Amino acid sequence: MSVSELIKLISEVGVLVVIAAIFLYTAIRLINIGLDWVQKKAGNKKHDKLLEIRNQVSSEIQTLLETFVESHDAGRLMIMEFSNSVTSVAYLPFKYMTCTYEVYDLSRQARAHKVDHLSTSLFTPFFNTMLDKDYYIFNDTNNQPKMGGALVDIMRELGEHQFMCSLLISAKGKNIGFLCMNKDEGFNEKDIEGIQSLAAQVSALLGVADM
Repeated sequence: MSVSELIKLISEVGVLVVIAAIFLYTAIRLINIGLDWVQKKAGNKKHDKLLEIRNQVSSEIQTLLETFVESHDAGRLMIMEFSNSVTSVAYLPFKYMTCTYEVYDLSRQARAHKVDHLSTSLFTPFFNTMLDKDYYIFNDTNNQPKMGGALVDIMRELGEHQFMCSLLISAKGKNIGFLCMNKDEGFNEKDIEGIQSLAAQVSALLGVADM
């Protein structure tokens, strides 16, 4: 083989290598685009499925709350759910709480919109106390010095002066929120047992997607 023939062969092989590389790159890109599309479609289906579950859960919870308010002569019943949001510059996530369900008697007005995306760090003494007990009865006069001003301000904004709370704990032991019951009269043993039982039922419903 002459030198010119060898140069020609190398040149032709080089062109083929370039073409093969371009073909391989295009194929990989198409595969990645296809995978992204499949993952996005699967993610959308999962999201839609979770929304469907949430709707079913909401219907069940609404019925539970309405029945409880009527049977316990409660003035208001609220569910506060926790959510994680942005991370601070110290790389620690913030936890927020929002009222997601509310049932109240005819003498009151809706107040759920007053509790929206509030940082739980403002209520640290309250949550520390809640962790030590299955329930907690709060009165804005007797417990104000201990619990701090943030929770008292929220209560007064809601037009309430006392309430009983119980934490919502998922089956995996995750603290997912708390249940809050307002009542004009004092709380009795039936209320205490009822709020704990209701909290367990609501926790199970809200934690269904995390099982």
